[in-house]
Amino acid sequence: MQTYAGVVGVPVIFGSGDDVFVAENQPLFPQTTLVSVKTADGNTAACRCRRNAR
Repeated sequence: MQTYAGVVGVPVIFGSGDDVFVAENQPLFPQTTLVSVKTADGNTAACRCRRNAR
C-alpha cells in the first residue's frame, strides 16, 4: 500500500506492522513514522507479546 501511495504522489505519514515491516520500509520512507506492534515469528506468523507486562 505504501509503495502504491508513493507512486501516485500521496505522502505517507504513518505505518504500523511487525518488526520486519519496519526494518524493510524505514529506508524507503525515512520521513514516515513507522511503529512495530508485533514481532515476526516466520513468514506467516507474528507474536503480539508484551515484553514488559505487569
